[in-house]
This record gives sequence, structure tokens and C-alpha cells, in this order.
Amino acid sequence: MKISKTSVMKDILNRISISLRLVLRDKGTVIVFLLSVLSFFLVCNSLNQAATKQSKIPIGLINLDVTSEHGVETPTDSSRSLVENLHTVESYLVIEKDMDTLERMLQKREIHCFYVINKGYEEKLKDGDLTHLITTYQVRGDQSVSVLSDIFAGEMMYQICVERTASRYAAILKDKNLEAKEDFYQYAKELRENNEFEFKFDITLSDTTNGQEMFEKIDNSLIYRQVIAGLFAILLSFVILFSYTYVCMEREQGIEKRVQISMVSRWSKDLGTIGSVLILSLTLSVVFISCVCYYTKLPQAFGRLLLLSLAFALMISLLFLFLTKIVRSFIAYQLFGAIMVLVLGASGFLSFLGVVLKADFLNVFKFTPNGWFIEKFVDIIINI
Repeated sequence: MKISKTSVMKDILNRISISLRLVLRDKGTVIVFLLSVLSFFLVCNSLNQAATKQSKIPIGLINLDVTSEHGVETPTDSSRSLVENLHTVESYLVIEKDMDTLERMLQKREIHCFYVINKGYEEKLKDGDLTHLITTYQVRGDQSVSVLSDIFAGEMMYQICVERTASRYAAILKDKNLEAKEDFYQYAKELRENNEFEFKFDITLSDTTNGQEMFEKIDNSLIYRQVIAGLFAILLSFVILFSYTYVCMEREQGIEKRVQISMVSRWSKDLGTIGSVLILSLTLSVVFISCVCYYTKLPQAFGRLLLLSLAFALMISLLFLFLTKIVRSFIAYQLFGAIMVLVLGASGFLSFLGVVLKADFLNVFKFTPNGWFIEKFVDIIINI
């Protein structure tokens, strides 16, 4: 008997509707689903905060280079620009407090050091005087402060270079000294704010390791987000596991035979079942991706991450659908399903360890669903 495409599509949509009603009618599944969404939101929120804060190095900052007008203190342009640039440094967690508070935090080792932008910072820069611009307070013997100070000095280099170059440029036009410097400042600002402008350098790379060693920088925040991706994969797998329980319940209650009598094709039934599970997975995926995009400040990654999570959900759905075909008992399905989720979760964890520990023999776990999901998740975050 010939079946029209319209009839097949109608069967699939009807099956999706019936499957969703069956899943949502089961109180246990609904409770598990709601608790999963809520708990994952809280866990994802806290881990993303950890990725944002705990992966950075806390330092203190005080800006004393201010001007006072009508009793209101305002930072000078140069000191304010420096503070804004320091807040954008990925390695820093900048804490702006008063002197007493920062000294207590330093004594308790809550910060590694703190810097004071001294009074007259902007004036000295313009005069070409680079002495006593910044004062550093640190615990004696802390070797990390030298590295942190190099990063701090790097943020000052732009201002120093601009002032030095402006002075040299103005010296050429002695009759328009002030005007020339102002023109140069404006030109430098336009260059810096122009996203289409790029400095071009001729660079020659030299292999000093003779090809024996390669070093790859791993951002600490990415490690946290790999953990988040792994937890999401496990949680989503559990949700899909519980979503398929009604398939076994249908078989035990004899509903499946009645569906077969209604002349609905088996593959239409399976497609409808998968569709209903993907709809449920979509809710959890949106919560997960929204949290990630918010904390990484990458809203443009939302679409690609959503497609990735749905592709992963489809892979897991097919695995559990296959499990329902070979396992007839409801209890056996839940037992083997839980074991499968744990095995997949362990494979994702091992693939994560392979990246962190540089263990090539663990790369085989990247070909598992969870390992593949974690790898692609990080690729999107890095390359977006």
C-alpha cells in the first residue's frame, strides 16, 4: 500500500505529540527534568563565575592621579585609560579599594600585590619623566610579582610611546608645538580605535627546539568550561535516558502492539520519538548555552553551540533508542542506561585529561560522543 508523504509527516507529528504527553504525564520524569534544569543552571552559573574569576590573578589598584573640581575628584585621562586597560587584561582580576583594605588583603594573601598610580602620573608622562609613576606593594619573596609587574608595564607602554612620539613629532614643527601634539593624539586615537587598521611587521621565525618540543598555552578559564561541557553532556544524557523510559513502559503495557495495529510505520514511530526527545533536550540546551554565552561574552556563538548540543542530543537519542530495541524490561533498560551514561561520562573525562596532561594515548576517547562534544565545544569558544 502506497503511503503519501503528507500521511507520513502527519504520523511523525502525531507521534511527537503523543510522546511528549506520555513523558510529561509521568511525574517522576517531569520532576527529574525540572530539577535537572534548575540544578544545572545553578552549577553552570557558579562554574562560569569560577572560570571568570578564579582563573585570574587578583591584584589591587589605587589611582591617586586625580583632579579636584568643586570638591569632586576625577581621574586624569591618562590614569583612567590605564585603569580601563588593566581591567581588560585576561590574567588580572583588578580590585580597586583604599590603601588600608588592600594592605589587609595583601597580609591575608588574598591578593598577590597592589599598585598605586601616583599623583602626577599624567603630567610626568607628558613631560617625558618616567620616574615614580607607579608604586608596587608586595609580600617579600613573592617571585610571581615580577611577572605581574611586566604585564602591568606592558599596559603602560602604549601611553609612554604615544607621549614620546608626540614630543618628537612636535619638535619638528616648533612653531606649532601644542597644535601638532594635539593633532598627533587625535591621529593615534583614530588608529587605535579603527578595527580595520593593522600594523604590519616582517617576522622571521627561528626553530630553537629542533622540532623536539612544542608548547601550547592553555587558558585556565577554558579548563573550567571544559568541565562545564562535560557535566552538561552527562546531565543531558540522563534526561534523555529518563525520556525514553516510556518506550519500555509502552511495551510492557501493550500499547506498542496497539500502535502497530493502527498501521503507523515503525520508522515514523521512531522518528516521532526522537523528535519529542530533542524538543525536551532543547530546553536544557538553551539554559546551558545562554549561561556560557553570557559569561564568555560571545553571544555570536549561541547558534553554533545550540547546533552542537542538538547534534550531541541526537547521537545519545539514537544510542538509547537502540537500547530500547534490545532490552525488553523497563528495569533492565534503566540499569543498562545508567551504566551507559556513566561510561560515556568517564570517556569524556578521560578525553579532557588527555588535553590537560598532554597524554596522546587518551586521544582515542575524543571519538566517543562526550569526548567529541567537549572538543568541539572548546573549538567553538576559541575560534568564534
